[in-house]
Amino acid sequence: MIRFVNLIYNKEIIKEAGSKNNPCCHFGHFSGAPQFVSSAISTAPSPMSRDSLGVVAVFVGLLLVSPSCGGEKQLTAWVVPTTTAVRMSVLPPRGPLALTAPLALQRGEAEGTQLALRVSAPSPVTATVTLSNVSRVSDGTLHTKSGAPAATMPTLRWYKVGNVWCNKSTIYGSVTGTGWQPDVLVPAEYFDNAHVILEPNTTHAFWIDAHATRNATPGNYTANVTLTFLPPSTLPPQNLVVLLTVWQVALTPLSDAGSFPTMFNMPFREDADGATDLARYYNASVLPQRIQQAYFDTVCDSRVPADDPYLLRPRPLGDYKSLAACGARQFNLLDVSRAATNGTVLRSYTPAQIDATLNLLAPIVAALDASGLGGRALVYGFDERDTSYAPGIRQMFGAVKARFPSVRTVATLRWAPGSDLNVDVWVQLYSLWDSAAARAFNGSTWAYHCISPRPNPPASGPVRFANTFLEYPRFDARGLGWWAGYQGVDGWLYYLVNGWSQSNQHRAIDGLTGANTAHTPADDQSENEAAGANRAGRAGASNAGHGSCCTWFSAVRPNAKAVPGDPGAFSNGDGIFIYPGRLGPLASTRLFNLRDGFEDLEMLRQLARIDPDQAHALASKIVQDFVPEASFEPAHRDASPGLVLNRNHTLLEATRHALAAALAKP
Repeated sequence: MIRFVNLIYNKEIIKEAGSKNNPCCHFGHFSGAPQFVSSAISTAPSPMSRDSLGVVAVFVGLLLVSPSCGGEKQLTAWVVPTTTAVRMSVLPPRGPLALTAPLALQRGEAEGTQLALRVSAPSPVTATVTLSNVSRVSDGTLHTKSGAPAATMPTLRWYKVGNVWCNKSTIYGSVTGTGWQPDVLVPAEYFDNAHVILEPNTTHAFWIDAHATRNATPGNYTANVTLTFLPPSTLPPQNLVVLLTVWQVALTPLSDAGSFPTMFNMPFREDADGATDLARYYNASVLPQRIQQAYFDTVCDSRVPADDPYLLRPRPLGDYKSLAACGARQFNLLDVSRAATNGTVLRSYTPAQIDATLNLLAPIVAALDASGLGGRALVYGFDERDTSYAPGIRQMFGAVKARFPSVRTVATLRWAPGSDLNVDVWVQLYSLWDSAAARAFNGSTWAYHCISPRPNPPASGPVRFANTFLEYPRFDARGLGWWAGYQGVDGWLYYLVNGWSQSNQHRAIDGLTGANTAHTPADDQSENEAAGANRAGRAGASNAGHGSCCTWFSAVRPNAKAVPGDPGAFSNGDGIFIYPGRLGPLASTRLFNLRDGFEDLEMLRQLARIDPDQAHALASKIVQDFVPEASFEPAHRDASPGLVLNRNHTLLEATRHALAAALAKP
């Protein structure tokens, strides 16, 4: 059982936890952790300076089973940063058994840590997971939540990290790490009575997410997590101590005019570029409003509202109202380059085609204006088209601007558009980022990634640019936000968040299962989508009672265009940041890392408005170098170092603290 119990950090109470709750734990196994925590508190700033600087830290300490309890050690637990993927085969680190994991939160921010458990018992064990309140520590004194408004207290939530199967991709074959990859975040409500089965000889991970509202009171908070195992297991309880402190600095609200805008595509009313018709996952012809709202909220909470740049018809007004309610300050109405031409982008348009496009826009623009949302409207078009499409861009965007002056135009182009093309937002592939052209552009300059950038040539070259494939380091998803701050990017676009394969047969994830039911050795050698279909079909029939490490759901995404001549080309996780769950959307470790990176970016942007040199210097601690590709075409790509990230989580946290301290200065 995991339960949160009020606890103050000091030697006596930690020793008491070892002697009463876990008599087999020897105090000596903490190897200095109590002294570390005691020292951290005694050397912390005074309460006044703590509030002014908003110093937040979360310390996680764990009491572990001692080998000297008589019998072999059957469970080992340790703390892992969220920027690291906890794979099932990973072994515990050597060294002291007691660990701490510092975190930091702005008011309004979410931040997490991972608890890894290596089970070496001869058979599966079951843990029950519960959470209780967090309590505040002021001047070294513990105060319960009673009497304090709930909105002023930070909260925690736990997820079991589920693995998805990855076959070897021909698109980035030089990347290692095929097989099981941790990604799906399955919340407590998917486990009956919060019982989680942990299969043996496997490393499991729990993601613990902390959230501080914008009204949270700055200061220190504490809780204790106790992991208790059900009979017939004889494993003693394990205690995980958590200390939270909330920064004075507040995260820029998504709805604020100064926030970092995004356009992340989430189609859901039909199968578009995959099995994206959400209603079919819930045995409905029309998606229930509560489930639609849950999907909107999940991605919006990660600062990537559920937009759709490729619309051939505007969404209903209710969709835009929902987006505005969650904080989206801009959203797309139509892909004007394709709406009146049966989905085809043209180099020039007839007057009739232009009029038809404007007539599609007129009703929704009027409705948005009447609702006070007109200033948020965008139109999109000419996705990744070359310079030969300039006349069409000039025609269509010019007509839109003439008819609807408040509607902004967005185009993803790998070349700099001139002012005569009426482009308000120019979106560049980040690996081709042209800083000089971005500075010269008379408008906003956004970046994007997709199945590109990737190694050159696809099957062998080194990985020089971050991406969000399942096999890539989780740090990279967070690092993209730091790169955006480093370059002064104005926004980010991503082409799809729910691009699930047809092989999943529109079936929602009902929970997690054991690895033995989710694939066969034959899949290990396969490099095509058929393997995903076979695996998903087999596992679905036995998705119960075997464990909690894995899901049968396929994260394979076919992309024959990526490697010409290879119809079996696919990627793992490209175009997939969320998963369809029985009760609604399931987030992913990559989505939460992207969220954390964009939250870090907001601090960088705040500081850049005050002291741009200091903001760039701090961003440079994470982004050590960036040299863009000379050309997107593989035959012309150079051997530049690409994007060089310092994937050191300790440095990341130190840099975040430096940002918060800089923002707290008068």
